[in-house]
Amino acid sequence: MVWKLAGPAVLLNILQTINGFLDTSFLARIQYQGKPDEAALAGVASASALIFLFFSVGFALGTAPTAIVSRAFGAGDHDEVKLASRKSVGFSLLLGLIAVGLALLVAPVARNWFAPADAPRVGEVMVQYLSVFALSLPALYVIQTIAGSFRAIGDGKSPLYISSVQIALHVIFNVFMIFPTRVWNGITLPGLGWGVTGAAAAMAASAWLAAVAYLIFAARSPLEIKRPEWPELPWVKRLLRLAGPACGMAVVRVGSFALLLMILKQVPNAEHALGAMRVGINIEAVAFMPAFGLMISAQALVGQSLGMKDPDRARRLGWLCAHHSAAVVGFVSILLAAFAPQVANAMLEGQSQEVIHIAVMYTYIILATEVLFSYGMVLVGAMQGAGDMVRPFWQTVITLWGVRLPLAACLALPAGWIPGMPGWALGATGVWWAMSVSQTLNGLMAMYQWKQGAWQAARV
Repeated sequence: MVWKLAGPAVLLNILQTINGFLDTSFLARIQYQGKPDEAALAGVASASALIFLFFSVGFALGTAPTAIVSRAFGAGDHDEVKLASRKSVGFSLLLGLIAVGLALLVAPVARNWFAPADAPRVGEVMVQYLSVFALSLPALYVIQTIAGSFRAIGDGKSPLYISSVQIALHVIFNVFMIFPTRVWNGITLPGLGWGVTGAAAAMAASAWLAAVAYLIFAARSPLEIKRPEWPELPWVKRLLRLAGPACGMAVVRVGSFALLLMILKQVPNAEHALGAMRVGINIEAVAFMPAFGLMISAQALVGQSLGMKDPDRARRLGWLCAHHSAAVVGFVSILLAAFAPQVANAMLEGQSQEVIHIAVMYTYIILATEVLFSYGMVLVGAMQGAGDMVRPFWQTVITLWGVRLPLAACLALPAGWIPGMPGWALGATGVWWAMSVSQTLNGLMAMYQWKQGAWQAARV
């Protein structure tokens, strides 16, 4: 039961991770004045806080229909299943359009926050990427919402099939849009040669095609989403009550990540550290793939169990998902740590050894606490599936703003950078240790809150 939903989600996450590896590899191979353009990798990495924010808001929007639809499905209320799905899609499309405008407004200002001052091309690349990437947001929000509704009724295969095609299209569009026309093994490969702008355009084009496919599939499914419906005020309030704290948690996460990038751009070799962080995140993503899949499974199974009026089943399945996640994540983390230098070298072919070394250090330090991170991810998802969005929100505030940021500043920067606080000047390594410590605390807090059981009283 647990892996019936988790399996397709894990497979999809594997494909998304491979896509992330290829993205990074393509960016690392962009040429500027006859040599690898380090600003391309660093520029997209500098934009990662805003990208993460918009992605996280999209994922948070999917938690509302997952909670409502899974409970209705568990209770056998199929009219509620269909109505909640249609209203949620309309709501996500509206917020996606608003997000486009916000992204276009923020992009020019954000370059001053996240891009290193001594590397102006990094800021230019960042704005170029964000300005085109913004066009994908309405489609991405619709995708996350419909996928959440599919999984809420126990259908993990439809999101796998559709998003697999999206990923394949994304890779093809990347190759065509990023690189110029060239000859490979005697074959002429056409290309637009748009560089970083091409990478963002490939994302937007593949996302819109996938959103159309999701709507076609959903119309023929038990969700019966014939078309998005604009939600009336009562539905807006209901969706905001569930998605609001999850979106707030996304803002808290990304705000923390943004400040972390600001700390990172103050360390020696900041351009290298930013590029290495993107690579390290890609490697880490392989480790937490099982956790993501089992989090999706926990959301749906817990919601369905509460819809059946069976909280003991919900509690048992939440722990089962978390324990399975920890076992698989621990095994994968050991393998990744063993081959981290080889993976980083393969992804960063042509880049400096400094970038590769920093990426490998990130991998070693973060993977040390990945098992506890997986507990946190799965059990937070289980609480969200129950409709409890508030406790995960405060847990995020404490671990990221109360622990990660102050610790990162103290470990990475010299004394005196923050008045009255000590400093060890460990550079990027200090940031990686702060991230690892906060992951540990997040896992322990999630385990405690799940055991306490207050999530059972949440209202959807």
